[in-house]
Amino acid sequence: MKPIVLEVLDSLLDQIAVLDKDGDIIAINKSWVKFSIENDGDLHKTGLGNNYFTVCPDDVLDGIMQVLKGKKEHFNYEYPCHSESEFRWFILRVTPIKINQNKGVVVSQK
Repeated sequence: MKPIVLEVLDSLLDQIAVLDKDGDIIAINKSWVKFSIENDGDLHKTGLGNNYFTVCPDDVLDGIMQVLKGKKEHFNYEYPCHSESEFRWFILRVTPIKINQNKGVVVSQK
């Protein structure tokens, strides 16, 4: 049986990744994996154990850092993610989280 926290993450429809203070991806949900696979994403770059800071745009990195430093309560970023069959816009939201007394963030996309 999976821990309840992972069950909760997997029940969410938004794509979720949890990052530690250094940007390392320490948890992702099924929606994150599914979206990546369906959109030719590379889980070798955005999957568990990888560093999200190396793949996100500079303005997203700046927003994440502001949340980690406590300068912002949250950060939102709207961006295009068009597929071959449709025009799509997504909203990325970054919120702070404490992980074993250390700072981290939750990145959600919908």
